[in-house]
Amino acid sequence: MARDGDHQVGAPPELLMVRRATGMAFAAGATVFPGGRVDDDDLYLATRFEPGLTRDEAAARIAAIRETLEETGLPIGIADQPAGGAVRDARRRLMEGEAFSAIIDSQGWALDLEALRPFGRWRPQHAHARIFDTRFYIVSAPVAEHELSVIDGENTHLYWSSAQNTLDLCANKSESVIFPTQCMLERLSLIGDYDAAVATTESYPDAIISPWVEHRDGTDYLCIPQDMGYPNTETPLGRVTRG
Repeated sequence: MARDGDHQVGAPPELLMVRRATGMAFAAGATVFPGGRVDDDDLYLATRFEPGLTRDEAAARIAAIRETLEETGLPIGIADQPAGGAVRDARRRLMEGEAFSAIIDSQGWALDLEALRPFGRWRPQHAHARIFDTRFYIVSAPVAEHELSVIDGENTHLYWSSAQNTLDLCANKSESVIFPTQCMLERLSLIGDYDAAVATTESYPDAIISPWVEHRDGTDYLCIPQDMGYPNTETPLGRVTRG
């Protein structure tokens, strides 16, 4: 999610970040973008809302909408901006385990999946770790009518920050990020505003990034392709947090 920095057009966009709880199995204590996994109800909704996309792509965008609402209370990807009371009610019902399809039907919401623009897709191949096929999206964040908050036990903190500011926080050890998040922030730090971010989504091929390790002069480097818009394509493995 991105919004104009300091709410001014032309300022570096601010991104919504959450810090994961230290007890989580994956990326414990790391600062990440809101997100989660696709569930069966997302796949069901995918057949209803966006026949122009593949089922997997539509389901991934629906999962991003649902998880962002549940994790932070921010309603993205809703065709008409819902009122704060409806958003709070929908979030409560999600947290209680109700299906997203039932919630949006009762609220009369339509999903706008085109509002989410694909910004990258990563699928690491580390043999020692769980493997995630992760799709990153950018979307212009609506102005929330209520205070955003995290779910206790999953995340401990949320905040808006420019990509460069988050990288600076990581440099001074105030925050930490896993490698894909780091690369995304580095790429986003080069972008001047939200419109420029949208423009870059059409500049690179739709490819899956799978980092690999190269050994050079006694040092292992984690590498990614050089033609995908990321400014740093090789990082010493010892400086990388991999989740």
